[in-house]
Amino acid sequence: MRRLGVALASVLVTATVPAAWSIASAGEADPVTAKQCRHQWADLSQLHGENGNPGGPVPALTKRWRVTDRRADRMVQEATADDCGATIDDFADAWDALETFQYDLYAFDPAHDLQWAEADRRHYEELHSPGEPDNELSPKLKRAFRVIRHHTPPAIRDLRPALAGAEDVAVQDRAQVKAFLQHAHEVKRSSSHIQRMRHPYHVIGNAELDEE
Repeated sequence: MRRLGVALASVLVTATVPAAWSIASAGEADPVTAKQCRHQWADLSQLHGENGNPGGPVPALTKRWRVTDRRADRMVQEATADDCGATIDDFADAWDALETFQYDLYAFDPAHDLQWAEADRRHYEELHSPGEPDNELSPKLKRAFRVIRHHTPPAIRDLRPALAGAEDVAVQDRAQVKAFLQHAHEVKRSSSHIQRMRHPYHVIGNAELDEE
């Protein structure tokens, strides 16, 4: 269920950002003042700040997001009338493309998958008193967790070639992004460790451990 939330966040980011600038830049024929421009930068910064840094398995992209966020914050204070229009539109498009790519790379992050699964397990156990029958995971679930814990470290190693060069991808070039992701999925399909975790993750997902 939480993975669905992450995917939904990616869709919302992609769908919302450009729309914000079509609204903010309406009436572009009339020059904006520096104050109005700073308000537009504040809206952009707030919009991305609500979702936060997507992170992901490529530290260089996580760092690029932070740098982008800091630049937007500076523009909230320093933007002139010349920093809106095409300038803010281009910046917003680039930021959106970066975030979308970071979300795409979740598919190649076994460490993240394991962290979410363990968080859901802890959530389930916290809802039940220790020693109660409901507090105990079923043997099937216990085995599923043993399998994913065992295979996650080698799966991470298997996917390193899939992520190689991710920081050099021109994230606004859709063809380049598509080609990179296609190659990454090929690498992922070739990992026996990833394949061995598919069914255990299906078992864990069906248990809905994150539900109240």
